[in-house]
Parts: sequence; C-alpha cells; structure tokens
Amino acid sequence: MIKLINKILSKFNAALIKTMPHAEFKLKQKWYQSFNFKYIIDVGANAGQFAISVTKAFPDATVYAFEPLPETFNDLNNLFKDNHKVLPINKGIGDKNTKEKFYINNFSPVSSLLEMTNKHKMLFPQSKNTQTLINVEIETLDTFFLDKTIEKALLKIDVQGYEDKVLMGANETLKKVDLIIVETSFKVLYKQQALFDDIYQILKQKDFIFYGVFNELVAGDIDEPIQIDAIFIKK
Repeated sequence: MIKLINKILSKFNAALIKTMPHAEFKLKQKWYQSFNFKYIIDVGANAGQFAISVTKAFPDATVYAFEPLPETFNDLNNLFKDNHKVLPINKGIGDKNTKEKFYINNFSPVSSLLEMTNKHKMLFPQSKNTQTLINVEIETLDTFFLDKTIEKALLKIDVQGYEDKVLMGANETLKKVDLIIVETSFKVLYKQQALFDDIYQILKQKDFIFYGVFNELVAGDIDEPIQIDAIFIKK
C-alpha cells in the first residue's frame, strides 16, 4: 500500500517518506530503547500515525496526543478509545494561551495555523486546496503540564511551520524532555514559519544538541531535500 501511495504521489513530484512502519522500526532500535521513555508528548498528532508507532515501541509509556482539528481529533480519539495509555487532547500547542485561526486543508496533514505559501502549492499540488478557517484553542505545554508529573519524556513536534512557537511555550517542559523529534523545513512552505536553523538555534540555547535525522522529505524534479524530522537530545 505504501509503495502504491508513493507511486501516485510521484506524479505530483512528491515522496511520502514518513511511514508508520518506518517510525516503528526506528523507535525499536537499541539507541531509542535505551532512553526508556515513560512519557511521550505528541504535538500535531493528526490521526495518530506517530502515536501508533510509539505505543508499539514503548507500550508502557503514557502518550499525550495533541490535535486541534475537530474531525481529525475524532478519528484520533476513536482510534485509541480502548487504550488508556494514550490521552488525546483537542488543542493546538503554541507560545501563549489563546484562540487562533487555523487553515484547514483538504489534505489534513498539511493544515496549519500558518497560511501556506505558493512554494508549498508548487512542490505539493495535492495540497493546494485550503477549505476554510476555523478558530482553535491554543495552549502552551508549560501551562498544560503545570500540574502534571512527567519524566524521561520524548517530545515529537509536527505542526507545519509553528514549531518555534511550540518550543517558546515549553521552557519548563523541556527540562523534563530527553529527546525531541521535530519537523523542520529548509524552504518557506508557510508564511512566517521558522526554518531548520531557527529551530537549531532555539534548541541550542535550551541545551539540546542536533543528533541526526529521523525522516527526510524530498520533492521537485531533482528530489531536493525540503524537510527533515530532526533529532535533538539534551546535553
């Protein structure tokens, strides 16, 4: 099925690199297992793709899965309705507690709090149709975890250009995080988004070091690197 999807997407000059089996395989490698994560913070959970992988790799971990879009959240909630270790939360995560306009795309994984650029539409034509704007609740990680205990945590961030806002609202939370997997871009795909170097500098100041690549997304006629899921670990 994944090969078929990739074949279809290749017609649009896009490659689907992120797959659940790939993530599960990587997370089960000895290096990741050595962290013995007790908590997983999944920011931008979408319909639960990463959560499925991480629960198989770390079945005893508690997963906080944040997804702001109502319909996608319902899918996420239904998927894990019988798994008490996964806690879906219908909120977006940012640098302040507020309500923001959210751009819903026909292809839900590219929906964002930021407006899509023409560059994005050119590289990924299947995502060119933005349906509508809705208001979603935004909260900082520091506020959400203020009265909760977490330790040995993995933080995954996939929020379509809003990554810097998530990190800026997580000063205290990051003190309890051992490893971060964060989607970062080399091209401006959303207006006012932070790029890889911006995220690198933010996390460097917070005592994290860049430690490799979890996934890579390429696009265009020459398969140019567009995004990576970057790995950062605490010093």
